[in-house]
Order: sequence, then C-alpha cells, then structure tokens
Amino acid sequence: MISKRNLLVRAILLAALLAIFGSTLAPSGCDPPIDLLKATSSATTSPTGAATATSSATTSPTGAATATSSPAASLFLCVGANTSAGNNLFGFLANASTGVLSSGAGSPFSNGANPAAAAITPSGAFLYVANSTVNAIAIYSINASTGALTAAGSIASTGAFPSGVAIDPTGRFLYEVNQNSNTISSFTINPSTGGLTQTGAILATGPAPVSVSVNSTGHFVYVANDFATGSVSAYLINSGGSLTPVSGSPFAAGSNPTSVAADPGAGFLYVANSLSNTITAYTINPTTGALGLINSFGTDATPEGIAISPSGDFLYSANNGASNIDEFTINSSTGALSPVGSIAAGAGPVALTVAQTGSFVYVANASANSVSGFTINSSTGALTSIGAATTVGEDPVFVVTASP
Repeated sequence: MISKRNLLVRAILLAALLAIFGSTLAPSGCDPPIDLLKATSSATTSPTGAATATSSATTSPTGAATATSSPAASLFLCVGANTSAGNNLFGFLANASTGVLSSGAGSPFSNGANPAAAAITPSGAFLYVANSTVNAIAIYSINASTGALTAAGSIASTGAFPSGVAIDPTGRFLYEVNQNSNTISSFTINPSTGGLTQTGAILATGPAPVSVSVNSTGHFVYVANDFATGSVSAYLINSGGSLTPVSGSPFAAGSNPTSVAADPGAGFLYVANSLSNTITAYTINPTTGALGLINSFGTDATPEGIAISPSGDFLYSANNGASNIDEFTINSSTGALSPVGSIAAGAGPVALTVAQTGSFVYVANASANSVSGFTINSSTGALTSIGAATTVGEDPVFVVTASP
C-alpha cells in the first residue's frame, strides 16, 4: 500500500518531469494537466501542441494562426440616372477580382435633381455630381467599405446647366463647365469636408461645353465644346487652382465633340466627335499646353463617351448609335490609335469608365437603363463581358469609379 507521503512525492516528480520533457511523458489515455487543454470545438492541435482554428485559419511555420482567405477588395462605382422618383444615384461595390457588381448599402440615393456628370477625388473620399436642371454641384462622402453615400453639402454652380466636372490629380481642385453659359469655373476642395470654394475668374469656353478633363501632370485643363463646328478649349492651371487660357485656344475638333480624355502619360489628348463618328487625337505641348493635331480615327456610330486605361495602352469608345464599344490600342510614341475590335453593350451607351486597377470597363446604357461590365485583356485590350447587365434607373448618363 502506497502512503500519502509516497503519493505526494510521485506527484511532485511527475510534475517536474512534465515540465522538463513536455506532455510526451504523459501515460497513454491519460488527460494532460488542465492548464494544457486547448479548445476542441473550433480548433485542432498543431504538432507543437498549439491550438489553431480549423474553420477560418491555418498554421504558419511558427504555429501562429493566419487567415486562409479574406473577401476580395472592392471598387466603388456610381451610376447617375434621370429617374423620375428622384432616387437617381446608384452605388455599387465591384469585386476587385471578378468585377461583379453588388448594390451598395442604402442604394439608390436621392439626389433630388437630374445629374449630368460626376467626379471622385483621387483619395476616393468624395463624390461630386453636376446637377444640370438646378444649377448646382452636390457633394457626397463615400463609405468605401459599404458603398454608401452621405450627403455632405451642395454649392450653386457659377453658370447655367452644369454638364461636366473634373478633379486634378492632387485632389485639390475641381473644374466645372456650364453648357448654357459657355463658361468654366474653378474650385478648391477642402480635404477634410469635401467643401468647395470658388477660386479665380469664371472664364469663357467655346459654345456648349459638355466635358472637361485634367491632364495627368495637373498642369492643364481641356474642355470639349459640343457644337457643329466643334472645338477644344485649353487652360493652364495656376498655383492656386485658377485658370489662364492657353495661347491658340480653342483648337479645332470634329463635329459635336461630346467627351474629352487626357492620357495618363501626359503626352496626348483625345476627343470623341459624335456627329463625325471620329476620335480626334492631339499631342500636348508639355510647356504651354497647346494642342497639335495627330489625326482623326473612325468609330462606329455616334461615339458619346471615351475612357483610357490607367496604363495608357488602351482607349474605349461608347457608341450610342451602334450600341457597342470600340476598342483601340494607343501608340505610346505617336499617340495614334489602332482598332482592336468592338463588343456589344446595352442599348444606347453614352458613358464609360475604366477601373483604376486597369482590369474592368463599365458602361452606362441610356436606352437600356442598365450598366454593363467587361474585363480587359491586359495584352490586347480586348473586352469580355462579365455577365448580364445590371439594371439601374431611367436614362443613366454617367458611371464613375474609385480605387479600393
């Protein structure tokens, strides 16, 4: 018979051995000491004895738990439509891997007016919407995680029928064109609140300005004037954001220019001419901002919107009359366009955007009340449909995206 004293001695010796050699000395079938137990309902034991979650983590070489998968980052996308009910801003989150759209929290959002154009700050924090029928610019903060928009104020436009807005690459300045006043205005952007403050003089454009673009250096602004004898107005950006007309401006374009886009490399500018069924390409003088004609390149019927990939390799044209998208490559040395092909869109496409990742194109189909998505072949620029178009409100007129 073992005395209580001997039992105590054996227990002390066993504890000492376990402390030195680990749980491998524990007798088979015996439970380890209670302080070594690990939860078994949601974890398994690694070879070192450390518990790792089985449902949402794997074990790193050090035994630490690491996530096996996480949701793909999302891109924010906004479509503006002329829905009679007034809920005419449609927010989406696009899966950064697949491009598939899901509705943003609280979408659609009431804008209270007919939107004509929009721009998002480079940070992705704020959305600005030109509301043509009430002569105002609405400001929204963007929740990048949920896709929700929150109204952050509004400011009266400086002219009648604001129809285009653009933001410089630094996110400090916003430029707005007024179609019925033939003017352009400059604003500074408050980085904390998104608020706008007019800066500099209101300047004249050509007849019926409808689209505005800032080149990638942030030195120049270009405006497409939608008139039969079309033109492009050019401006130099001063240090405080105000503008000075470029010598020789405006520059001749095709008939009824509807969209203007500067390439990311800062060397070229492109204008879609809706009645000429052409895209006019220009060189940009890096010192003066003056435009030099390269050539005009044919499109399918009624090009109304153009967009360039972030790499500067590809240009896409939304052709309202043909209900398709033309695809082009851009010669990085000369700026010349070479056709790749075309792909069907929804009925009456009027605007499109290339996601900042360079992976996707989204187009607003005005006659189909929808937005279509496409993946970009990074080698050729050719587009492939992501899937069925997503229904939005009546007569969508713009689509814009922000980085993840």
